[in-house]
Amino acid sequence: MTQVHTARFAIGQIVRHRDDAFRGVVMDVDHAYDGPAGETGLVAADQPFYRVYALGDEGGFVAYAAEGVLEDGQSI
Repeated sequence: MTQVHTARFAIGQIVRHRDDAFRGVVMDVDHAYDGPAGETGLVAADQPFYRVYALGDEGGFVAYAAEGVLEDGQSI
C-alpha cells in the first residue's frame, strides 16, 4: 500500500525554520524530496518539501526545506 503524505503548510502560508535560519512564505510544495540524490543529509526524503521565499541580510532567496524543519511563522 502506498503511503500518502499530506502537506501541513499551504502555498502563501508564512513559515519559519525551527532553528531560526529563515522566515518566509511558501511558494510551492513537493510531496517528497525532488532534488539531487543523496543531498538531504539527515533529513528524511519521504516527507513534503517546500520552496520558501525568505528574506535574509542581503535580500530575498529561495530555500528548499523539509516539512520536519518548518514551523508556523504566524506564532512569532
